[in-house]
Amino acid sequence: MVEHNSLRKYLQELIKEHDSKVARTAIETLLKIHRNILYNEHDNRYRIMKNENKSFDEKIWSILPARQFMKKSGWTSAQNRWVFTCDEKLVEIIEILLEFRSLVLPDEHEWVKDNKIEGKSEEQLREEQLRKKAAIEREKEIAAFQRDKKEREDLAKKVKAEIKADRSRREQFQGCIPKHGNQMNRNWK
Repeated sequence: MVEHNSLRKYLQELIKEHDSKVARTAIETLLKIHRNILYNEHDNRYRIMKNENKSFDEKIWSILPARQFMKKSGWTSAQNRWVFTCDEKLVEIIEILLEFRSLVLPDEHEWVKDNKIEGKSEEQLREEQLRKKAAIEREKEIAAFQRDKKEREDLAKKVKAEIKADRSRREQFQGCIPKHGNQMNRNWK
């Protein structure tokens, strides 16, 4: 069982003690690390963080609340490395990180292209509208195809029914119709 309160406490300390850019980078990195484990569950290299990894050291290990979060979430020290050992907690850890990521917005002076939260551009909105129109057209085409298919199936059923009825009538009349020439030849003799 994940100790939700402890993990949340460390993330709250991270947000309170550090500027938003550092906190957001740490949370994003933690999220990426844990998602990699989830998406590559059979690949052990995602479960191991080496202490000499400079990026890991700068973004996570040098920040006390982030380091405490990792330890509490199931990372253990082994041979100059950190190893994740608690798979059953993984989804809950990711959910907590996602919850806190949405709380950390960059301060106004920290807004740069990498971390600035922007709305959709006019071009993106136009592309989105075109995609929606294309989807609607596609749905209409599919509906027309389905109607056409249904009509063809109904027609095929009718033709098969008529063929079956014709066969049945022929079988009924075969017993009544004399075989070729038998009756006629008798009458003429």
